[in-house]
Amino acid sequence: MRFHELSVGGAWRIDTDVHDDERGSFCRLWCGGEFGKHGLPDSMSQANLSTNRCRGTLRGMHYRAAADGE
Repeated sequence: MRFHELSVGGAWRIDTDVHDDERGSFCRLWCGGEFGKHGLPDSMSQANLSTNRCRGTLRGMHYRAAADGE
């Protein structure tokens, strides 16, 4: 995310970094850590947007099987 302070007091333009691959695209729309660094509200941790080129594509899911003893 790139933050650009505007001439209007308290206004910012925020450019997102879109990551494309063969499945589609992904970008962060909101990141509390990044917003907080610029003195902006940071009450929500993160929001993302993804698009898929092919029907049935599943993105953003992470799975971890429990290891022995967990």
